[in-house]
Amino acid sequence: MQFRQMRHFVVVAEELHMHRAAERLNMAQPALSQQIKALEERLGVTLFSRANRRLTLTPAGEAFLVKAMLAISLTEQAVLDARQTARGEQGVLNLGCVSSAMFDGRLPAALRQMHSRWPTITMSLMTGNVQTLYAAVQSNQLDVAIIRAPLPSLPDDLQSRPFASEKTVLALY
Repeated sequence: MQFRQMRHFVVVAEELHMHRAAERLNMAQPALSQQIKALEERLGVTLFSRANRRLTLTPAGEAFLVKAMLAISLTEQAVLDARQTARGEQGVLNLGCVSSAMFDGRLPAALRQMHSRWPTITMSLMTGNVQTLYAAVQSNQLDVAIIRAPLPSLPDDLQSRPFASEKTVLALY
């Protein structure tokens, strides 16, 4: 079954008038009638009753309409989800950090800001030591890891960027 036929069926079911449905779909009425007839033949059921020049849904048509509308809606959502994921607007961000990074307010504030800007991104947080976090990034368990300096020598396939800088203070007695 062609997805286009399902869309055509839904418009005809909404209009219950072949000519108006054809106008809505920007197509000729005979072509639309042929599409509906082909769909009925494919399904092996009559979807519309055509008595007295009046178009009505049959019980099979009513049952098919509910699922056809759901299928169209799910397909449209799937396209939207794919586009948003490709643009980085939704999905999962696997973040790792050394546990002390959460003591400073900058990381929690950045996470809150990110969540408010991209609420459809789910964040997964893992804490660990530097070596564990590096291994998790290299094995694609983490997308990014936040560690504290000093940085050990990075493997060639990892890059680093500064997240924040801190002043170090020595207190003596």
